[in-house]
Amino acid sequence: MKNKVVLVFVAAILAVSLVLCAACPATPETTTPPKTTTAPPKTTTAPPPKPIELKLGVLFPDNVPQSLADKAWIEKIEQETDGRVIITPYWGGTLITGKECYTEIASGACDIGALSEGYIPTGFALYKAISNFMYNIETPEVIHTVYTEIYKKYPEVQAEYADVKFLATLPSPPYQLITGDKPVRTLADLKGLIIKTPTTLRAPMIDAGADAISMSMSDVYGSLQKGTIDGAIVPFESLNSFKFAEVSKYYVGWSLCPSASMKRAMNLDSWNSLPADIQQIFEANNDFWGLEDVRQVNLADQAGIDLAKKLGGREFIYLSNEDMDTIFASMKAEAELKAAEMDAAGLPGTAIYNDIQELVAKYQS
Repeated sequence: MKNKVVLVFVAAILAVSLVLCAACPATPETTTPPKTTTAPPKTTTAPPPKPIELKLGVLFPDNVPQSLADKAWIEKIEQETDGRVIITPYWGGTLITGKECYTEIASGACDIGALSEGYIPTGFALYKAISNFMYNIETPEVIHTVYTEIYKKYPEVQAEYADVKFLATLPSPPYQLITGDKPVRTLADLKGLIIKTPTTLRAPMIDAGADAISMSMSDVYGSLQKGTIDGAIVPFESLNSFKFAEVSKYYVGWSLCPSASMKRAMNLDSWNSLPADIQQIFEANNDFWGLEDVRQVNLADQAGIDLAKKLGGREFIYLSNEDMDTIFASMKAEAELKAAEMDAAGLPGTAIYNDIQELVAKYQS
């Protein structure tokens, strides 16, 4: 009897539990949403802009001071523009010629070019007169400084380069007298000698009784070797670069200035196509170009002197102060004549001449 009571009690508890479970709300099932991965947006790097390619036309071979300065300038421009500008030089007159260099630069035969006004048969009257006005400058440093100031001051000088973008002044080295077997120890020794002479230095040679002739640098070596000329007025660097030390024995160190300078100029369309920031880099390096030429000129002159001394049997001669005064008097008279010619043509010849002489007194120690 007792067992039946227990069974009934357990059964009752189970029944109540089932009822309670049925009454409780079901716990909703939770499901984790499927993982979705979103690919990052694709990024594309734009290709670097194509560099600006420029051609530089040069009259001389690549081993002379002006060309070495060109190389240094090219490297500096390419570095400072982070490779946005690439300049390819063409040496030895392969792209431009001496007589037509100005019109070739202006017409676009090259983007940048060497400008040698002395080779151009017409035009550049003031430049050619200025070459006479600078007769008593002894170093390329002073040539560079004086010409730069004159160019900046006189719009008449700037006007001679109106068809191109003027970039830099590369001064010429001072010119000396080299002779073969005939030493020149005084001005009197020049009488009767045949001397290759730049145009601006003809007056003192003629006044001294020499036969002053024109001749290309490439013909000097053979002419000295054969004795068809007695000497040449050339820079000392040519003793090495043109090997004139091999065919000459005597060197008069009189440091005469044959010309104002050579130039570097740019085609106007090429210049105007450059972005403004690159134009600023070009402008900021104009003085560097000229001063690097000065440095290269001085190094090259010394190399020529060193070669002559190494060969032996050579002699360096310096004329007396009286003889040098005579040379300068002759060149001064020629300069004053050129100044008067410019005045007559409506150009400021005498004003420029006087300014140059004041600058020479200021800068030349």
